[in-house]
Amino acid sequence: MNKKTLGIGLIGAGTVGGGVIKILENKAELLFKRSGFNLEIVKAADLDTDKLISLGIDKTKATNSADEVINDKDVDVIIELVGGTGIAYEIVEKALNAGKHIVTANKALLAERGEKLFTLAEKNEVAIAFEAAVAGAIPIIKAIRDGLSADTLQCLLGIVNGTCNYILTEMISSGKSYADALKDAQSLGFAEADPTFDVEGNDSAHKLTLLSQLGFGTSPDFTKINIEGISNLSLEDVASAAKLGYKVKLLAVARPINNQLFLSVHPALLKENHPLANVMGSMNAISLFADNAQESMFYGRGAGEMPTASAVVADIVEIARSGSSDKIKSKWIPDAENTYDIAPMNDYHCRFFVRFTVSDGFGILGKIASILGEKHVSIKSVEQNEANEARVPIVILTQVAKEGNLREAVKEIEALDFNLEPAGILRIEE
Repeated sequence: MNKKTLGIGLIGAGTVGGGVIKILENKAELLFKRSGFNLEIVKAADLDTDKLISLGIDKTKATNSADEVINDKDVDVIIELVGGTGIAYEIVEKALNAGKHIVTANKALLAERGEKLFTLAEKNEVAIAFEAAVAGAIPIIKAIRDGLSADTLQCLLGIVNGTCNYILTEMISSGKSYADALKDAQSLGFAEADPTFDVEGNDSAHKLTLLSQLGFGTSPDFTKINIEGISNLSLEDVASAAKLGYKVKLLAVARPINNQLFLSVHPALLKENHPLANVMGSMNAISLFADNAQESMFYGRGAGEMPTASAVVADIVEIARSGSSDKIKSKWIPDAENTYDIAPMNDYHCRFFVRFTVSDGFGILGKIASILGEKHVSIKSVEQNEANEARVPIVILTQVAKEGNLREAVKEIEALDFNLEPAGILRIEE
């Protein structure tokens, strides 16, 4: 092939794949100026070859065989957009062994099986590029890897799932129940028919795994990350938090403490003037706290055809720029020893929002305060919401406390006769 052409093999022609084809065609001249290469799809695979042709792929370049793409001598970079951790793993493994660079949006694959693949990429001196796997069009991977290369990251807070953020926005701004907000999200295409992967926090946890690899030079065990979703979040707690000046967000959190790293996805309260508190609808945003750069925030579209495709093509451009040789060393995951153990959430320290629902009676608040005090949990404020004789909601904001102590106290209080239902507990991130 022409030495100024970078041969691309596309595997998977779903929503994002269609967007990649559009950008490569519509922006060909601009991409040549920015990369120094003609970025050309020389082979594309999908089980439905007619779909490839309808997207503009020449019939001679369309196939239903991923192996045919991998084995094509003119393919330099393979875009994997199959998804999942099974067949996608086999495709990427074969491609790396064939000396092909990989560009992927597959967060699950890299979070759960990435360590072996990155080792294989290093061995074969090729790159695995995955900007599109985390927060769509937001260039957060490059920001952490390159922009903060002179810094030690101290904390990461991220809203990295648009489905959850849309649902929570509707619950906060419109007073909708979780169920009603989810139906709206599904009708607008922000949520899948089966939204479990998003609303239970798994999607955010995959992204947190990749961000922590880059930000803290570690390879966390995905199965040890604390994951809590929003499906059990009550509108009562969202409304109570709003009255106290807080908004509820599903956050991906990474905090290093000594030689331990807290990694968690959980709904949390943010002060209403916090930048992340005002990320609304299906948007994504990530706040980074570093020793020299201090606070940075990145905001944008976290998903969708063209935003995600934009990130995929940007990775191709970077690979094209990386050197004149056919192979380049992967620098997408830093060469650092795993110096952190995943810390148990019972050792986490923060302030808490706790809502008890009790029967009406004398001395109840005193008993609650006494048990909290015995467990070394100090109360900052108490709010007793509008109630009736049968049901009295009590909202307590604590001072900074150890989570294990707070959980023990709540368990003891829930066992008392006056308690009517399980307590609502939300962390306050500051």
